[in-house]
Amino acid sequence: MSHSNKPIFRVSGIAEEYAIIRRMLCPTCESQLKPERQTAIAKSDGGVKGDRIVLRCTNNACGNQIEVLFYLPEDYDPLAKWSEIKKT
Repeated sequence: MSHSNKPIFRVSGIAEEYAIIRRMLCPTCESQLKPERQTAIAKSDGGVKGDRIVLRCTNNACGNQIEVLFYLPEDYDPLAKWSEIKKT
């Protein structure tokens, strides 16, 4: 599958990624999709640019897989929210 055929989303954070995934349906049979494999897309400085997530159809008879790309904001810091939570 070429890069241009993959669904691509710009998101504000990981929570938004999973909110989108929960609403997605299999393009073949319209069953729910579930995350199967997640890979971080790294920036040149070692930070996280986004995620590549492979989704699998929950209908075993279908078994369709799709790859979705999520791009995070340039200033995204996954530890920022964690440090705020620890302060409270």
